[in-house]
Amino acid sequence: MAATSSVGVTLLQLAPQINTKTIYPLQVRVLCLAKSWKTMERLMKAIARSVGPVGNITLILSVVIYIFAVLGIKVFGEAYTADKFGKDGVPRWNFNDFWHAFMMVFRVLCGEWIEPLWDCMRATSAAKATLFFLTVLIVGNFIVSNKLKNSRTKLFETIFLKKKAFQTPSDNILIANY
Repeated sequence: MAATSSVGVTLLQLAPQINTKTIYPLQVRVLCLAKSWKTMERLMKAIARSVGPVGNITLILSVVIYIFAVLGIKVFGEAYTADKFGKDGVPRWNFNDFWHAFMMVFRVLCGEWIEPLWDCMRATSAAKATLFFLTVLIVGNFIVSNKLKNSRTKLFETIFLKKKAFQTPSDNILIANY
């Protein structure tokens, strides 16, 4: 106990000595160094240009998750009762309220759909549950894969297909070895 408190006191004593004014200029120096290195500058510009499309993907995916969460509440919300699940009770992942439904659809889009599907099949019919979960999987994965493919293609076009993309001989050597 004494060793733990002495370590805590040591950290508390060191905390006022950390100067945040020296940390931020170091980060700015790294960015300035990256600006002087042409390849790194181009890469950072391409990443900065791809922030917008990633925001669009997030917005579109949020709307799709919202739609499927509301649809899941309407179709399965009343079916998740304690008497259908016996002594286990209602599962943690359910369609009883919006937050749980939203997280359930997000979980399905992340690839963990088998356990929620079985729980949903216990609560309702197998056909309804299978149709809903397959629709969520197909629509969600289609949107994500197409949007990410498009933004990745634009990123590589930005980096590699510009006329002045590789001006220095060292860049050409790196591409030849890649």
